[in-house]
Amino acid sequence: MEKIVRLAAEDYDYAVDFLNLVFSQANDPHDFERMLPKMWKRDDEHMGRHLAVKRDGRILAMLGVYPLPVVIGGKKLIFSTVGNVATHLSERNRGLMARLMDEAMIELDRIEADAARLGGNRQRYNRYGFEHGGSCYNFNITDKNVQNTLGDLSDKYRFVKIERNDEAFMKRSQELFYQQPFFVDRIDIENFYLTMCAWKNKPWAAFDENSNMIGYLVASPDGRNIAEQVADSTEHLTDMLGAWVTKNGVGSIHLKTAPWELSINQQLGRICERYDVSCASMFKIRRWDVIIDALFSLKSQIIPLPDGEVVIGIEDYGNILIGSDHNKTLCTRTNKNADINIDRLNATRLIFGPFPPSAVSVIPRNVAMQLNAWFPLPLS
Repeated sequence: MEKIVRLAAEDYDYAVDFLNLVFSQANDPHDFERMLPKMWKRDDEHMGRHLAVKRDGRILAMLGVYPLPVVIGGKKLIFSTVGNVATHLSERNRGLMARLMDEAMIELDRIEADAARLGGNRQRYNRYGFEHGGSCYNFNITDKNVQNTLGDLSDKYRFVKIERNDEAFMKRSQELFYQQPFFVDRIDIENFYLTMCAWKNKPWAAFDENSNMIGYLVASPDGRNIAEQVADSTEHLTDMLGAWVTKNGVGSIHLKTAPWELSINQQLGRICERYDVSCASMFKIRRWDVIIDALFSLKSQIIPLPDGEVVIGIEDYGNILIGSDHNKTLCTRTNKNADINIDRLNATRLIFGPFPPSAVSVIPRNVAMQLNAWFPLPLS
């Protein structure tokens, strides 16, 4: 049986070529160095995040486990993305990916991940504890929406493409980004820029009439899909998006926001053409009390929560006491009897949405008011 190995700097060219080959066979042509530049550096640190099955030096299957330091309401956590999952066409149905996924679960232990995420076939990854969860708010804004609600903003705002060496623009973008209550720590200015350029996107700085940089957005090459948008106020963010539609003549844009972005969601929900809510990703929650504690505290900072205590029993994890007292939240493991018992997959959907708890499971009457008010938590 072929061994699973951790890749190194010397595997860089083989790994990139392998992924380009496999993903181009299944989808449009891929160029991972251009599409995901943050992930690809010719060193042991970056290549060591990849696990592979090799035969005679040739990669047969591989995947990546990428740590993501996250800050939620000032609390530091470690998430991880499991991605770039690929098996050579001639090596499929041999169980190679199952072996790699088993090894990836061990890797999550090694990096002490609080949670992990991935995308793919639901039932395939249910076996490893991943389930749909979290919420994304999706908005479609047309030029007619802008014209009828915001008016002509083309003379009030201008956009300048942010280049790699634009230090002032980059520092201002970082400043705005890190003011958010929920963010992935991009570590340094280089990684910050490369993250914005993922999937061939381009970052743009937005300036008001007084030449103040009030925000930035990250757009697809055609300008129609906005991957990231941050500004110093809800008014500026709304106007920035409207001006982008008007000045670029794109007709309409699509963007996503997080559930904790209350004021912008309220504003965009009023002016957009269409909106809906979708799952953020497939998540594997590994430290339930840690994740719930951070997100429950964040939710208490944005809306008032009813008082109460509920003990949730999560299969193969234990019981968790969750409480709110005058909007001061509590989440800790406990030996108290559970008010509701649920398996891990349904717990992911019940606690993190996007459905309300009552649409996921039968909720005992004595805790229904609290759970339906507290959940879903703002995972995005």
